[in-house]
Amino acid sequence: MKRIALIVLVIMTGWLFPVYADDEVLQTGARELYTVLAIGDPILDEGDWLVEAASERSDRTQVTWSSSALGALAHFEYLHFEDGVTKQVMDTWFSADSFDVMFGGYESFEEADACRANGLRLYEFDAREDGFDYRIRLWGQPMTSTRLLHALLVFPADEMDALDDYAEQLFPELPSCEES
Repeated sequence: MKRIALIVLVIMTGWLFPVYADDEVLQTGARELYTVLAIGDPILDEGDWLVEAASERSDRTQVTWSSSALGALAHFEYLHFEDGVTKQVMDTWFSADSFDVMFGGYESFEEADACRANGLRLYEFDAREDGFDYRIRLWGQPMTSTRLLHALLVFPADEMDALDDYAEQLFPELPSCEES
């Protein structure tokens, strides 16, 4: 329902999800954008979750939701690897160097746990920003031979029950490393 309201709002304002590639508009449809939206829609379409950003670029398709009530963020990306999603790609993307780039904007972050199940990887982090503690869960999984799902949930540390609930709905096969 929110997607319909968002599309109507977008059309009324003359702005449709931009499809960018290195600052140039791609001449492709938004099909993959809807695929990425569909990852979170069944779960994040409830409550006060809002789509904050959505884009389709040459190297990725991404959607970000936020919940002001929870102080939480959900971010899903299909990363594009035209030469294929290999073990080396996965190991490079989900490495300490990559985590330093991904989470370098936090005051501090520390990997708390990591686990795998059936091709799905999960990394858990404790982070601190502006005096607040957060728990981050980052999942990675090849979705096709050229697409890697990169999914991120960031919740305040005092909202662990909510994080566990959303993680269970989104990734029932590996909601947390405690469950593995």
